[in-house]
Amino acid sequence: LIVLAKVGDIAGYYVGSAIGKRRPFPKISPGKTVAGCWGSFVTGTLVGGLLGLAGVLPEGSHGVWGGLTAGAAVNLAAQAGDLLES
Repeated sequence: LIVLAKVGDIAGYYVGSAIGKRRPFPKISPGKTVAGCWGSFVTGTLVGGLLGLAGVLPEGSHGVWGGLTAGAAVNLAAQAGDLLES
């Protein structure tokens, strides 16, 4: 779970820095961009799928689909937590 959260966080930072312009929450988190949010979500979801494919996730996680779902859920929770913390 920590790996999924950090991978998304790092990807969001780099994508947002490279191509992010629009800031959806300027008063709450002025550094967060829409492109960074999407970059984080897509990367976190894909890495979750890769971890499911590699068998790294716990038994019964339903392979790739379970990994994609876990990656998406963890990423959304991590981004929400980041906004709440800000």
